Amino acid sequence: MILSDQNFAPLLPLKEKSCPAIIWIEDGSLKELGDSLCCLVGDHTLPEGSAIAIGSMSHLQKAGLAAYSNKMVTECCRFRALFRNQVIVIPFVPIPLCGTEDPNLVKRLLI
Repeated sequence: MILSDQNFAPLLPLKEKSCPAIIWIEDGSLKELGDSLCCLVGDHTLPEGSAIAIGSMSHLQKAGLAAYSNKMVTECCRFRALFRNQVIVIPFVPIPLCGTEDPNLVKRLLI
């Protein structure tokens, strides 16, 4: 499952018949993405070993790195508690789909 803002493709073509579920919210914050997942899952659970990738370039841009990192930890802990440590949570920062004028942005994101 992938939770992201508009900087992530809304679908991923795969050769296999299965594809990841993508929750995509324009200008979505990490909390909004997390709330959407919780609302969609409701009283159900995800299969053990499922992976949840979460990231929002919009949130990072608005909040800054320190605040973004704190919110990311909060959401990762929330998912682990919600799914009783049976899922893998993968924090990530989407690479801007429309590019960037900052030549060092991608390098800084990866460090």
